[in-house]
Amino acid sequence: MSENIYAGPAKVYRGTTAFFPEGENGQVKYEVKQEKVDRSVANFGRVTSLQAGSVDVLTFTPFDNWGCLGQLFPAMLGVSVGATAGVLAIGTRPHGLAAADVATKVWCPDGRLISMTRSALTKHPEIHLGVDKALFGAVEITGILASAKKLGDAGAFRALTASGAADPGGQFTMADFSAGPESSSSLWKPSPGR
Repeated sequence: MSENIYAGPAKVYRGTTAFFPEGENGQVKYEVKQEKVDRSVANFGRVTSLQAGSVDVLTFTPFDNWGCLGQLFPAMLGVSVGATAGVLAIGTRPHGLAAADVATKVWCPDGRLISMTRSALTKHPEIHLGVDKALFGAVEITGILASAKKLGDAGAFRALTASGAADPGGQFTMADFSAGPESSSSLWKPSPGR
């Protein structure tokens, strides 16, 4: 069973990285997925269902920002990005990489702010290196119970500011973005910002 928290235009911030979702209005989908366990007895079959687990799932396609590579493909995957050398760590728990919980914030243009208190990037995007196609495919960020919280505590999974929230940062800049189709003269020489 799942329940939509928000679907529509938004900006996404994970830790210190700003993601600008792809598309005219930058669509994101934030939902809560709840698992259930059926309980049954020999005489009557299934008699009830109990809540098993609950996770928050945020899905979006990031805009073509090369500066996000380190966040989209962390070093534990064996990927080297810039000066950070990749070290493959099979079996690493994505929610346990940092000493503290890493929050993901979803800021909506109507002033809502949804903060996923403990998040990890759990579906990495495809990379498209062709012309006339978006650089990244879809991304999935998953939120689980915060480290210092118990099930049922306020803010255990998310915190919601219903209105009047300010944009948490990340002014839009084209410095690290793919410029799209290149001319043949610029393909063979380095250009600033790349």
